[in-house]
Amino acid sequence: MSWGFEVDRVYNRRNDIHARFGGQQQGGIITPSKHSLVIIITGEEGLEHGFADRTRDDGVFEYFGEGQVGDMQMQKGNRAIAEHSVGGKSLLLFRKAPEGIRFVGEMLYEARHIERAPDRTGAERDAIVFELRPLSAIVETVDAEPPAIGVSLADLRKLAIAAAEAPPLSQSPSVRN
Repeated sequence: MSWGFEVDRVYNRRNDIHARFGGQQQGGIITPSKHSLVIIITGEEGLEHGFADRTRDDGVFEYFGEGQVGDMQMQKGNRAIAEHSVGGKSLLLFRKAPEGIRFVGEMLYEARHIERAPDRTGAERDAIVFELRPLSAIVETVDAEPPAIGVSLADLRKLAIAAAEAPPLSQSPSVRN
């Protein structure tokens, strides 16, 4: 469970998101100022304009950034998505459902690309498309044995003792006034 949300469970945006975390009440990107969290909400609105968020065959979710008219800019919510890991923030994805918003899961920003897509007025523009991988799909591997470095443990111990016993290389005399 991410932040107490269960995958596939439906939540109420006002009661379960804003009452608990705060953040923007409108739009698809919520950045609560007092929590290490970025929440994105996807829906079918883009279809009205000729584009839509989508899941690729490799499991990566492509999410169109915010900005309704003109080229999308890497600022505000868009920047929050791109920098969520650097800032130590979780990225949670919800999908609009008739009865509320359904929790899809925790995501990880992987990359972004620019795609030509219509804006709210129908004019073509550069749209930012975020490539998000489900955190549950990321598998970390750990080597069973550390790689051999060509030095035995006994030799490493001798080197450590010698380094600890060696006099300092040089010290500048302190100057006091």
